[in-house]
Amino acid sequence: MNQNPGRRLWRRSAISLGLAVVLTACPGGLLPPVNNLEPYSEEAITVPYFAKPDAPDYTIAGFSADLVYSGLEFGPTGDLYQLQVTPAASSPYQAALLHHSTGGWQPSVDIQSKTGYTGYPYDLAFDNTTLYVLYSNRIYRLSNTDLSLKDYLTTGQAGMQGLAIIGSTAYFTVWQDRTVWRLELPAIGGPAASAVACASLPEHSGARGLTASGGKLYGADYFHDVVYQIEPASGAITEEFITYGRESLGLGCSEGVLYMRDSAASTIRPLL
Repeated sequence: MNQNPGRRLWRRSAISLGLAVVLTACPGGLLPPVNNLEPYSEEAITVPYFAKPDAPDYTIAGFSADLVYSGLEFGPTGDLYQLQVTPAASSPYQAALLHHSTGGWQPSVDIQSKTGYTGYPYDLAFDNTTLYVLYSNRIYRLSNTDLSLKDYLTTGQAGMQGLAIIGSTAYFTVWQDRTVWRLELPAIGGPAASAVACASLPEHSGARGLTASGGKLYGADYFHDVVYQIEPASGAITEEFITYGRESLGLGCSEGVLYMRDSAASTIRPLL
């Protein structure tokens, strides 16, 4: 349900059903341009896989101030994965990987036992064979099937926050840095190449969320409530989308629909 009437997402006016909305990609990108947007009622949105008829906003497993949720992503089969860190102020951190399928939440996995690293995990990404877990200064590669550790990469950058994978290339953002970085992924066990600048975001942003869909990158500006569509080859910002007061702590994409986790609520919402 809408817990913050004064804080809304935005969407194109052509979709105005009063029932559950069928979510589809828009021509030229997942979301319409800013000048085609108008506010809408969040009660009309149903999140696929998780929603109940009386609860269109999906609440993540007992959100509380003692739990911090970071990156989210949808796996190759469409299941949702979410990182949970608890408690946020302790060291070493206790980090879990949450997995939601059509059958509900699966038992959480202690991600530290899989990586052997006690740092704070910020984001995750998938390809057809590998789960990537991003820490402040490392990218771990684990098997999609049994979460066994393949290897990890050091990028030479500290404070990494958002991660996306397109083919054999990793893209990541760094906290309070406008740059989107590109890293060519080596073979398992091979040395990582140096990361190079790929794009520059318009604002000095946190860029907490990063995901990929249709060969394009989507990065969330944590401070300015905007999601940017980025062309990886040129680094051009091709579209900007307003999240209107919602601070993103994670972006993910499933079936052509972009989803965002809001820092102000324990929900994952579709952005149209």
